[in-house]
Amino acid sequence: MKFRTTVIGACLASSLIFSPAFAVSPLPAGKPAGVKQAQLSDTIVPLALGAAAIAGIVIASSQQGQVATPVATTTSP
Repeated sequence: MKFRTTVIGACLASSLIFSPAFAVSPLPAGKPAGVKQAQLSDTIVPLALGAAAIAGIVIASSQQGQVATPVATTTSP
C-alpha cells in the first residue's frame, strides 16, 4: 500500500513539474488561441484512452487484498 502511494505521489509531482516545461511558447497577444481547431478535432481517441486507463485502475484496485483461503476437506472411510 505504501509503495502504491509513493508511486502515485511521484507521478503527480512529475506531472506538475514537467508539464510547463513542454509548453514551447506562450500564446501571442491578440491572436486566436486555436479554439475553432480544438472544436473541430477528433476527441474519440483521447476519450477511449482515458476510459481504458480508468477501467484498468478500477480493475487493479478492486483486486487488492483478495487472498484465496484454502478450504479444508475431510473424508470419511
